[in-house]
Amino acid sequence: VTSTMASSRRRVAVAMSGGVDSSVAAYLLSKQKKYNLVGLHMRNWESADEDEPQCLEQDRRDAQAVCHSLQIPLHHASFAPEYWTHVFEPFVEGISQGIMPNPDVTCNSVIKFDAMKKYTKKRLGIDWIATGHYARLWNRNDISIPSYIKEGLDGETIDWLSSWGTVSYPLLLSAADLTKDQSYFLANVDGRAFQNVMFPLGDLYKKSSDEEMSVRALAREAQLPTAQKRESMGMCFIGKRDFGDFIHQYLPEPPKPGNFIDVDTGQVVGTHKGSLLYTIGQGAKISGASKRWFVVGRAKDDDTTLLVCSGTHHAALYSDSLFMRQIHWIGGNSVVPPPLQSTGRMRVKCRTRHLQPLVSAEISGNEQGGWIIHFDKPIRAITPGQLAALYVGDYGLVCLGGGIILERSVSYHEQGKDLPTELHPAGHNDLSVENEKYG
Repeated sequence: VTSTMASSRRRVAVAMSGGVDSSVAAYLLSKQKKYNLVGLHMRNWESADEDEPQCLEQDRRDAQAVCHSLQIPLHHASFAPEYWTHVFEPFVEGISQGIMPNPDVTCNSVIKFDAMKKYTKKRLGIDWIATGHYARLWNRNDISIPSYIKEGLDGETIDWLSSWGTVSYPLLLSAADLTKDQSYFLANVDGRAFQNVMFPLGDLYKKSSDEEMSVRALAREAQLPTAQKRESMGMCFIGKRDFGDFIHQYLPEPPKPGNFIDVDTGQVVGTHKGSLLYTIGQGAKISGASKRWFVVGRAKDDDTTLLVCSGTHHAALYSDSLFMRQIHWIGGNSVVPPPLQSTGRMRVKCRTRHLQPLVSAEISGNEQGGWIIHFDKPIRAITPGQLAALYVGDYGLVCLGGGIILERSVSYHEQGKDLPTELHPAGHNDLSVENEKYG
């Protein structure tokens, strides 16, 4: 009887990173008793470097310990070749061309929800995967529509979303915990790849006064080995090494030193060791400076010269439009949303970096066959190479997809315009301006 029950349970491969989020995702599924779980620990980086960070091995041990405590088998797989070819090399290529791609966005679309899904199907014979992402999915084939979708969308929007593109492709929704929502990193994943996917943490909160809804509380309750583990930030394989020192060894040419030029006065205010690793809005490291300087961009006639401004809310950092060559629409088969298709323009909400509070905007096509996003408020540090993610609904409930930023419009400084008195927060922790709730 036991073997019959086990064989009737849905087999699910849980991506185990070794962190608390994937640990709790596996714990929640194991409690339901209707799944036959297999843990899958991915290794995306291989190096002969003696200084390779210990976090990679620690993550493997932590994933093993969690699976042991939950009594589920753990399978190990390396996607290092795919990561190198499809994520890391394009990342380095982008930097060498003066743009800064987001490797986390590419890793999700190419590795976790493509190579990993194919691997679990072919090698493990498992159709379903689960991850610890903070996001939700709307399976439009389901007869009933979840109440939070009805509350967060008007009837007309629900109608066109319900039939948009390929209905068998789930739509990506933001997480209940808007302070941890990871839909931005998933906005370039193909809609087809969300089939047979579970996000067990989608309705939970990382930290909460309601202990039943807190991921940390659940980890402590289950006595998971990762319950007290700190959250990882950045690229683990870099470890404690300086990012610039690490990436320079992979660039085709050594970095070229140059000057920092004040965008207001044209005066040299300092020097740098290479412009490629500086992005718009980033603090400029100028020794002996009596005030803070921020990178505006490269001089048009000399890519070794970096223009800088004093003050985090300088007009040179703000633009009110961006341009994208193409947009990945999650609805399926690159089908443009019906309101945009019928009128040529559409109201959306947009963010240009992870957890940036959403800003209202209008999207329309341009004469070159690309797309223009025009924001209701000027946005700080729009960066070519990064992703712009598009949403509809209260607090950005539904993520429609996203596209890589080709360029931003001319800054307010270049236009000779003053910034409005009310500015949009540059990020979720931007306390220098009044922060609206994530809507």
